[in-house]
Amino acid sequence: MKKRVGSKRIIHSSVTSAFSNRTGIWWYRISDGKLEYSEAAATHLDYKRFTLLNGGWRGLARGLVFMKDGKRSIFIYMQDPVMRNAVDPDKHITDIKNKISKKIGFPISGIVDEDGHYCARHTDV
Repeated sequence: MKKRVGSKRIIHSSVTSAFSNRTGIWWYRISDGKLEYSEAAATHLDYKRFTLLNGGWRGLARGLVFMKDGKRSIFIYMQDPVMRNAVDPDKHITDIKNKISKKIGFPISGIVDEDGHYCARHTDV
């Protein structure tokens, strides 16, 4: 997520909005592109709802889906080792965005990381 837009105030607002307006939680396995999404899970550590966790966290990306201004966006932990060390993180971000959109039946308007930066390529501005 190299192309970023926003000020410090917008960054703080984006991260706060992601957590306070969360509509779902997801895990994604980099090796095979398997995505698990839950609107019922309270945390990422809900082993009953996320079977991907049974093999441990290694190789898994995580994040949430949130609403802001009537649009759905994805929050992704880009500093987690699996995304930070991914050969082609943009490929995985695209796959995550498409799979979540298909799963929830709505378009995803943006992707934001834990620093509050929006990924310009994946964000409707």
